[in-house]
Amino acid sequence: MPACAQEPLQDAIRIATALAARLAETANARDQAGGHAAQEREGLRDSGLLTLSIPVEFGGQGASWPLVYQVIRILARADSALAHVFAFHHLQLAGLQRYGSAQQQRRLLALIVDERLFWGNALNPLDKRVTAIDSDDGYLLDGIKRFSSGSVGSDWLTISAWHAPTQTALIAALPTRQEGVTVQADWDAFGQRQTDSGNVHFQAVALPQEMEIVFRKGALAVSVAEAKCLAHKAGLEISSQMFELTGARSTSAQYGFDRYWRNVRVHTLHDPIDYKLRDLGRFALTGTPPEPTAYSSFTTKEAA
Repeated sequence: MPACAQEPLQDAIRIATALAARLAETANARDQAGGHAAQEREGLRDSGLLTLSIPVEFGGQGASWPLVYQVIRILARADSALAHVFAFHHLQLAGLQRYGSAQQQRRLLALIVDERLFWGNALNPLDKRVTAIDSDDGYLLDGIKRFSSGSVGSDWLTISAWHAPTQTALIAALPTRQEGVTVQADWDAFGQRQTDSGNVHFQAVALPQEMEIVFRKGALAVSVAEAKCLAHKAGLEISSQMFELTGARSTSAQYGFDRYWRNVRVHTLHDPIDYKLRDLGRFALTGTPPEPTAYSSFTTKEAA
């Protein structure tokens, strides 16, 4: 591998490894406390890793996705909740790069680099409680969105809202501090306790037409569904069976080893495995490719 290609890889791995070491020092205590990890989130921002997946043409680092995933895994070994927030940030950027217009990409990706922005989401399309009503220059949003990972402490959000006239979920980008947007730090799950996945309220929020992101439907990769099912099963089994190897003393709260199972259990429920098993079974029996759903919009659709 050429030296110029090795340097970004080595820098990202070095930075992520050092950051993970710092996160590990307080991970157990913060897991027990829950809430918003403001200081650690700022550490992620200061690390420069928020621009890792942004193309060089917009001022980012232009890292490959395998490298981004490697950084996520390094962070997750120390603190899966903060790795979750970091991964969701880059997931929003992936959606913007894949489905955003050229103008949206130029504006927003460059803005992320210039202002060191952190992205979260209010994007659960199955939750139709946020509605979009047509207005003169776009839409008005009203309602509540749950499971909004990374929303607390974010600068921008990718959001979804139900648009009744077209019977579709509208996807868009909004500043978190937009007038009428209120983010609640009310996430109280027993695992992944610092993913900032609480409720986001919208009250007569003006959404300009140019901030709508048009998603294109396409084919669903069967291999992704298979990987999801395998990871789901492996994560739950390993995090549970580890106690058979480590013994009774390992159940002491001072070690916090139970957080691995709690975190895996909560994380696997974000994307229910039943949908993937249904899709794989139908494909095996009839050869019918899985159809894109709200649970596969970002991770498993190929652009048409």
